[in-house]
Amino acid sequence: MATRRQLLAAGVTKARIRSRLGTGEWQRVFHGVYVLSSGAIAPRALVWAAILFSGAGAAAGPRTSLWLAGAFDDPPSRFDVVVPEGRRIRGSERFALHRRARLSDALHPAASPPRLRVEPATIDLCRELKEADEVIGLLSGVVQRGLTTVSRLRGELEERRQLPHRALIVTVLADIEYGVRSVLEHEWLNNVERAHGLPPSTLNRPDDRCGRREYRDAEFKEYSLVVELDGARWHGGDQAVRDRRRDNRVTVSGRLTLRYGWEDITHDPCGVAAEVAAVLRSQGWTGTVRRCGPTCSVSNDHPEQSD
Repeated sequence: MATRRQLLAAGVTKARIRSRLGTGEWQRVFHGVYVLSSGAIAPRALVWAAILFSGAGAAAGPRTSLWLAGAFDDPPSRFDVVVPEGRRIRGSERFALHRRARLSDALHPAASPPRLRVEPATIDLCRELKEADEVIGLLSGVVQRGLTTVSRLRGELEERRQLPHRALIVTVLADIEYGVRSVLEHEWLNNVERAHGLPPSTLNRPDDRCGRREYRDAEFKEYSLVVELDGARWHGGDQAVRDRRRDNRVTVSGRLTLRYGWEDITHDPCGVAAEVAAVLRSQGWTGTVRRCGPTCSVSNDHPEQSD
């Protein structure tokens, strides 16, 4: 990638630029910004083009920065760029433009293309998200992929007193520290386990009792019960076989297994809680399960399950 100004400074004449563009050897991406090759333009090159077009001090925006860092597998459908506060850019309709105060403080010191550090990029992107599930997925994802830590995200959050979803972010970070790794596990912890007063499970702890090290989504160790959560809407093929083998290994080790999917946890948390409570009671739990609301189906005497 190169700008017209860079090419002229390097001794390339205006006529040569016009000739290369005319033959298709070079391509104009934005006004005054060229890719010095023919053929398809790679996503990272498009990011560079948008940054060069946006001028000195510009960098990849929150979503694009996180993609470059490895938070997302696929590039954004629309790249974003962040520029210093107060800058106006004409002709930037092809990418999302953000303006940020103290931009230099948020930049990664060495990454290429220039981008935000993971922590400010994550908190900045949380401002844009509409749904709680998106916030939960983003926060758990960057930690799960090893891009940052709860402590670092909390440090960034301390500087943002006025922030949409701030209370949710605080809660989610605490849950991640507890062991939550996904949106579904967050739903389980808050809408099934805590909402109904079930005993606390351990989340995503290593288990060596089956002859190999595996991680159980949720385990009630005192009551020999394992709960597995399927993040996909359904599992088939090889994944179904792996799930069955995991469940069988737990059973062979002398424990019980319950397995729930997305629809179970998000559409019928009370029914799931009733079923889990019934199994826990059969294993010796003497605690009290509570109703989460007036329509809740759980009962201490005769647990019910929703259809």
